[in-house]
Amino acid sequence: MSEPTLAPIYVALRAEALSWGPKEIKAPPVVEDGEVLGVVMDIGYDEAVVTVVGLAEGTTSIYASTGAAKIGMGAHQHVATTSKAWIAVAEAAPVNASEATELPVAGAVQFTLLTTGAKRSATADEAALQAGNHPLSDLYTAGQDVIGAIRAVDEGE
Repeated sequence: MSEPTLAPIYVALRAEALSWGPKEIKAPPVVEDGEVLGVVMDIGYDEAVVTVVGLAEGTTSIYASTGAAKIGMGAHQHVATTSKAWIAVAEAAPVNASEATELPVAGAVQFTLLTTGAKRSATADEAALQAGNHPLSDLYTAGQDVIGAIRAVDEGE
């Protein structure tokens, strides 16, 4: 198994997204009395990592560690709405560990919640998430909905 490609632009974009907090996001949590301002989902593959970012004000982007990226997808209303729904799901997700610093290995998915306080992370096996029997399956499914909304915009262009 080879190490995933990590293009410098990917490393920079992901680091920037993970650095965001209330000051940068400039939007309240999607859920009343909530604390989640954004979700970063990293999906590990043999040769790449795909990162999806959704923020409370609708900003949505997807980056591949190979250097490909779709930035500003939240300008499309359906994508922004889907991202906000993902963040609402994140509010109830059991993501309680401190922020992860490494990328996930192939076959794993890592979630990082950007909150009004400390960032929280959790990692799970993608197959278990897909099967729907993992505590983070709803968060994963909502993230896949965001990817689907981005694809729908791409296909419509």
